[in-house]
Amino acid sequence: MVIIFFVVSLQQKIKEDDMEEKSLISIVNEILKEWNPIGVPNEIADVEYIDYAPYIAQVAYSQNKIESCLISMLKRIGYNDRYIRNNIIIQQDIKNIAQKINRKYQSERNHEELRFS
Repeated sequence: MVIIFFVVSLQQKIKEDDMEEKSLISIVNEILKEWNPIGVPNEIADVEYIDYAPYIAQVAYSQNKIESCLISMLKRIGYNDRYIRNNIIIQQDIKNIAQKINRKYQSERNHEELRFS
């Protein structure tokens, strides 16, 4: 009986973790869509950045790592490295977006800790 309960509990926890990860990916995608650094129409922005969201969600615990991912994303979509480094507005956007993602991550994590306490 105890083993069955443990297996069922473990399976439920895995499902919940998977749902949390998908939720975080959705949150990251929404933030990227709002930022929309290449200025695509809103209908396109829904899917334009979705490929980057899982990678950013994986490092959401670290603002510095998020910033690195955002810089890599900008380079992949055509921004010049020098332009990124020298443009104060882009630099501030990167910091603001990274901070917003990190705060959402922390908020979600705190919510989870309260739920399981």
